[in-house]
Amino acid sequence: MASTLAIALTGETDLTMTRVFNASPGILWRALTDPAILPRWQWAQDWPMVQCDMDLLVGGAFRWVWRTAPDRLMGVSGQFLTVEPPHRLIHTEIFDEDWTGGETTVTQTLAEIAPRTTRLTMEVRYSSAAARKRAAASGMAAGMEEAYAKLDSMLPQLG
Repeated sequence: MASTLAIALTGETDLTMTRVFNASPGILWRALTDPAILPRWQWAQDWPMVQCDMDLLVGGAFRWVWRTAPDRLMGVSGQFLTVEPPHRLIHTEIFDEDWTGGETTVTQTLAEIAPRTTRLTMEVRYSSAAARKRAAASGMAAGMEEAYAKLDSMLPQLG
């Protein structure tokens, strides 16, 4: 079953994104949280992930960096608030160049909707309605879908 990313504005400050993947929650969780796997799919627009550090435990930190041009990097850091494998992950997130207008809180929920079929719901809470509006208008959805399509093609190899 092919799927694409759906995005909705929710509440005053949230974006809710959903996508279905052909994998069990356990396999999808591994792809979302394993620093050896994440850089293989978590990039788009010729922006490879060049750093993926993760301490996947409550209070643990992460640092991800993408090369966006030969001499330019884009980085994001955060802290894990909730780690409940393979169903729920909550973390904070702030970009080095704070284009989102402050720290966000990202909640990812994995729900098995059929055998080997999992719906990923990601809720991103921004610091303000204006910050959410900037994020929604940024074109990030196309980049996310490109990365998720790469992930989709990898999932059979992980199972």
